[in-house]
Amino acid sequence: MILRLLHALSRAMIAAGGIWVYVPPTRRLDEPGPGHPEKVARGVSLSDVERGLERTLLGESE
Repeated sequence: MILRLLHALSRAMIAAGGIWVYVPPTRRLDEPGPGHPEKVARGVSLSDVERGLERTLLGESE
């Protein structure tokens, strides 16, 4: 009797844990993140703003 109760309780906890530990679907890695306009995809040329930011970050003078 106790063994059945423990078995049923463990099954219920496992089922509830499967629902509670939900992992949302992820976005594709080649698209920019939400709120970020920069390009992440390979083979796509940078915009003027992105090139300026790259020069600033790399310390290159214009």
